[in-house]
Amino acid sequence: MSDTASKPRRPGCGCLSRRGCGLAVLVVLLAALVLYLGEVYRCWRLEPTGDALFDRCAQAVVEKQAWRLFSGNDTLGTALPDHLLAEWEDDFGDDPRYWQLRYYSIGLAGDRQKFEAMLGPAQDHELVDEQVRTRLDATLREAVDRGCADARIYLQLYMLHTRFHKTDYSAEQLTEYFGWLQTAAELEPDYAWPHYYIAMHYVQHAGDTNEGRELALQHLELGNAAADTSLPCVFPASFVNDYVAGNGALPGNAVVSGWTMLNGWAFTPYDSLYEGLRIKQCGKRIVELDKESRDLVLLEEYLGLLCRWGLADGSEMLDWMRISTAFSYVNDYLVVDVIPERDPGEREMLWRLCKRMRGLWHDILRGIGDEQLESMRLFWPYRRAGEEWRGVTGRYLIWHYGPSHLNYALEAQRYLDGQPGEDGVREDLRYIDRFDFETMHFTVGAPVIQSSGQ
Repeated sequence: MSDTASKPRRPGCGCLSRRGCGLAVLVVLLAALVLYLGEVYRCWRLEPTGDALFDRCAQAVVEKQAWRLFSGNDTLGTALPDHLLAEWEDDFGDDPRYWQLRYYSIGLAGDRQKFEAMLGPAQDHELVDEQVRTRLDATLREAVDRGCADARIYLQLYMLHTRFHKTDYSAEQLTEYFGWLQTAAELEPDYAWPHYYIAMHYVQHAGDTNEGRELALQHLELGNAAADTSLPCVFPASFVNDYVAGNGALPGNAVVSGWTMLNGWAFTPYDSLYEGLRIKQCGKRIVELDKESRDLVLLEEYLGLLCRWGLADGSEMLDWMRISTAFSYVNDYLVVDVIPERDPGEREMLWRLCKRMRGLWHDILRGIGDEQLESMRLFWPYRRAGEEWRGVTGRYLIWHYGPSHLNYALEAQRYLDGQPGEDGVREDLRYIDRFDFETMHFTVGAPVIQSSGQ
């Protein structure tokens, strides 16, 4: 028997070793839990912005809707129940943004209901759509009846009731709808979008007349000269966009503000796809009208609208994709119908314009990869939100999606941080806007469009 084997074991030695290992594991787990809870607290702490309505909204989202935001990709996370918002009417009922908030919440919830109804019988989808539109209309009209509607509310009324591909409106309907646009322009004459919508209304319903084309041109010029080109999205998304543009960071609670920016990036919270289509279809109609006149005047101002849309605070990659499609209509018209008729000098300048319009799409593609296309809507709107929200959200997405999605989330985060195509897109838009169709040259020393957040 060896000396080692003959030595007696000290009592409790193995037990102490196991206890020590267990204690170490427990300490590590507790440390991880503390870090996790600290991260949760940092993400969900409420920081007042000084705006009473937004702060009340953020608090309600954290208290009542946090489970939706934690789910990772729930578009209803910032849509508060209307019965809850109705309780705030005594405090905020005279603020136009309060009615925008109710419209925003009903619209987001309605979009979800309509999508789910599309999976069933067609009549169910139509019924849901009619019910949602009735509620949205009642909300906006209540703001009008109270005398506290602003330009955005009147624009939303017009968007809710009209479609560019429809022309079978009665004279009474057109009078009412156009009256909303006129009121919006009167309330905020230096806001571009009421003028743009008036111009599109004339193009659609009176483009066949000289007077209609002249009025459309007049309002396109007014819109392009207006100081405020911010997108006509509604509160609370409008508040977040304005805050980010002025401060370079998200207001208050970063998670709530970030999801608000995502859910409210579009022109309208309900059927938002149609507004991008409206602007593109207007471009096709302008091309048709210009084929008759060949003066390119309407076309030049329409390009100005597209450039200001793309450079407005709140414009995102999906906006730029739609703008690029609209440019393609103009490009095809110039290449096929206009350039062959011009002298060599004008042809050269028009080719430069067309090349830059096509280049916009290449700069858009530089900003995304194939693996980012599906996730682009989720991640892209936060590129302007600052490092804190992006880092926090990246970690949450990793926790939520788990190891199988780790690389996916990190890749999307890398594109957020790098944004290789964004500067090119903005420069393309500024360059295109400098083209003067009267002189067929890019103007030297012309004012460069800047979004207020730049």
